[in-house]
Amino acid sequence: MAVACQPPGSAAFTRLITEFEPSLPPPHAGDTLKVDCRVSGTPPRLPAEHELALFRIGQSALHNIEHHARASSATVELTFGPDRVRLTVRDDGVGFQPPDDYEDLARTGKLGLLGMNERALLIGGALSIVTARGSGTVISVEAPAEADAPDDRARHGSRT
Repeated sequence: MAVACQPPGSAAFTRLITEFEPSLPPPHAGDTLKVDCRVSGTPPRLPAEHELALFRIGQSALHNIEHHARASSATVELTFGPDRVRLTVRDDGVGFQPPDDYEDLARTGKLGLLGMNERALLIGGALSIVTARGSGTVISVEAPAEADAPDDRARHGSRT
């Protein structure tokens, strides 16, 4: 896996890739996945639970790309706004038929996307999947940059 992070030295992405890479199966002959990483905006210090959830969502998305997408490249972007953070992982792979309901995935034993959705909800965020067979996949999660109080999460429709 070849990785290029912008700006150089983006510690979060370097950690994501270096901790993720050893868990991958050995590549098939000739397989290479090029991963570009980008950070935009001014990164605030996120609550620990937000950092962990975003890290695990990114890790799971890269795992799915490596195992299912047959992609040659992927992009991981972390965008910071004044009060929101967005993680976007996109690939140029084969895409897939998205589920009508995340619970359908649990019934078939496919827990990666379900886990990503649950992690997004736990930090007051929302997961979005844009894909179609033959056109790659974009997975993004947008969440508040600060932890909501439990009452606020309930008001915004998130589960705890």
